[in-house]
Amino acid sequence: MVLASATSLAVSIVVAVSPQAVHSGTGFAVKSDARATQIVTAAHVVENASRVVVILQDGSDYTATVLARDRVRDAALLSIDLGGQQTLTLAARPPAQSDPITVIGYPGTHKFAVNGTDMRVIGDSSPTIVSGDVEAVQQRGESVVFKADVGHGDSGAPILDRATNSVVGMTTGSFLAAGTMLAYNGMDLGLSSAGLSALLHPAMPPSGAHAPQFVVAIAPAAALTPQSSIAAFVHSTFVQNSADQADFIGVDAPWAKDAAVICHAANAHAVASVSASADGALVAVGLTVTDCIGNSYFAESQSLLADQATYDSEKTQAALLTAQLAAEFNGWVDTARGPWLSLLRYGIAVAPDDPHYYSLIRLGDGDLNANRVAEVMPGGPAAVAGLRRGDVIVTIDGASTADMAQSDVLSALDRSTVALTVERGSGKRALTLRPRRFPELVRMLGYTQ
Repeated sequence: MVLASATSLAVSIVVAVSPQAVHSGTGFAVKSDARATQIVTAAHVVENASRVVVILQDGSDYTATVLARDRVRDAALLSIDLGGQQTLTLAARPPAQSDPITVIGYPGTHKFAVNGTDMRVIGDSSPTIVSGDVEAVQQRGESVVFKADVGHGDSGAPILDRATNSVVGMTTGSFLAAGTMLAYNGMDLGLSSAGLSALLHPAMPPSGAHAPQFVVAIAPAAALTPQSSIAAFVHSTFVQNSADQADFIGVDAPWAKDAAVICHAANAHAVASVSASADGALVAVGLTVTDCIGNSYFAESQSLLADQATYDSEKTQAALLTAQLAAEFNGWVDTARGPWLSLLRYGIAVAPDDPHYYSLIRLGDGDLNANRVAEVMPGGPAAVAGLRRGDVIVTIDGASTADMAQSDVLSALDRSTVALTVERGSGKRALTLRPRRFPELVRMLGYTQ
């Protein structure tokens, strides 16, 4: 364990201070230059914190800035004003089942002494190093299920490949599963190095450029029984309608109350709960879509009066309502997919502040600041043109963008060559953007599907 002990110098205590409480987790450095160091930790460690403090192994403490957070992946990126620190390297390949791992963290409840802005640990501040094994890799390679003696306070701890000492994941918590995931009950859950890459390089998926897909696990809102025939019919109809969509994948999932369990079981990005009822001749159908931690994306319901209070008549109306809901939802998916498509076509994402777009996991601000560049794909056409994150596109081929919606901006960019006026800081500059379609972009960046 000598190598892991040396590596532990890159691991730190992350303390979240809020009006309600002070609690801690673990973090580890992934990037450090002469002026600053970037540290990753679990998002829930710093949730609702009014101040975040990083305490290094030598006892020194630094107030951290939260650069980015991804609540679905449960990851956050911090920065402290201290350079020249040891860092850990993310593994180039995902872990495999039975791979031996090492976890370095700060489990347990710690006490802290505060003197003004200074903070120190009362008692032993040495990290704990434990061994374990990988049990499974899920969520398209983003989640790691593992077994090791970790506990409260290890959230954000690096999961290291024991052979190479590279980071294959980050501890996020215990996995108390149900239903189809019962085999992993009592296991520990982590975000893989691929998932961490999505936080550190949000403009590009870990596997490189690929066609956008929004994977939704479709689960009935309640356990289906022979008595709930209309609900069962609506559920199967919605699954079939979704399966016909080219860029939308509907996965039929078993009923469960926990969205996270369904997401992991179906390798999905979101969960669609379909409900239906028939009261006399009145048929009602509802659809609610949430992310993997239960935040609502989309909710809609429709009702119609059937000709007769019979199953066949009710089923006819239910089919019509289900088709309407499916059309509305697919339209919403098309709208929400815009920022990622803009990355593929132009190497530029416009409008939403949160750039985690590639599987529509996080949504942005729609048409607010639709002419502001949210992210530039490294090596893509926007980067070649000289665009940078934060630039404001003032004109497109001479037309002002001041009153343009996001769809108008994307439409105006959709030409083989586009002349842009860009505002950066207090100055303006003229740039020429040459958009690329998806196959061209893949060849341009050297990625394969």
